[in-house]
Order: sequence, then structure tokens, then C-alpha cells
Amino acid sequence: MHYRQAGVHHHHLTTFRTVGKATRVRVSLFSGNRKHYEADVIAVDPQTDLALLKILANDVFPAIILGNSDLVEIGDIVFAVGSPFGFSRTVTMGIVSSNRRDLSIDGTKYPDLIQTDAAINEGNDGGPLVNIRGEVIGVNMAYYRPNSRFSGIGFAVPINDVRNFVTRN
Repeated sequence: MHYRQAGVHHHHLTTFRTVGKATRVRVSLFSGNRKHYEADVIAVDPQTDLALLKILANDVFPAIILGNSDLVEIGDIVFAVGSPFGFSRTVTMGIVSSNRRDLSIDGTKYPDLIQTDAAINEGNDGGPLVNIRGEVIGVNMAYYRPNSRFSGIGFAVPINDVRNFVTRN
């Protein structure tokens, strides 16, 4: 998910679990040009499952508008963007099922996540969760699969937590 702040034009957000311990990764953007770019991993936070990347290119990239996750309400319509199972440029739709759900994954606790029934699968993690106004309200990071079956329950890190992570780095 590419975003822009004053003076910042080539930063990309994703999940820590997507990049792991890598220092450089290859990214592709949803912009339609189907190009791949090298990016340096400049900050990670396993506790929030976030990673901040710097794309190594002189291209101009479209930026996405960040919303306010404190305004998210149960029942809001949302869209999950990503590349599930390698199907690039995929968008799914659902609603916010909970705006403050705690989750534990492999012993790590993630508080106050946004829960949605928009399909979030392997490959959606790191992509944006977008509200009906086109604003990013979260970063897709997990899905619930009891007994390896689809459940229709996905989770996103609230964008205000993402802002805090970016500000620290």
C-alpha cells in the first residue's frame, strides 16, 4: 500500500510477516503498470505486524488517502485489496464486524484490530482495507481459518496505529 506524506513519496506499507527478516524485497503495486520494484525494508514492528519499505525507483506513484480508524463503525462497508493466492489486483467487499477485536497469533497479541467479513486470504496481507469513501482505514494482516477452512473472518491493523508506526520511523 503506497502512501504519501509531506516530503515522503516512495514509501510503501505492508505486514511484517510479509517481509520477515529480509532487508530488501521486490514489490508490485496496484497501479496497473504491472512493474516490479526493489524496495529496502526500513522499519519493522512484529508487535503490530507492520513493515515500512522504501521503493528504489524514480517513477511517480499514485498515493492512497489515509482515513481515521477511530471513526470506523460496525456495519461500515469495506473493501480488501490484495493478491490472494497470486490473483493480482483483487478487491473483495464486506462489512466491519468489530472495530476493536483482540487476536493472538502464534503467541503474539494484537489488540483492537478491525474485524471484517471481506475475504482476506493468503496474499491479501499487507494490502489496504478501504472504506466506501476510498480512504484506507486499515492494513490487512490476518484471517481466521479453523481447521484450514474458510471462515469469512479477516483482520486489519487500524490505520491510526499504522500512522503511529510511521511517525516513529
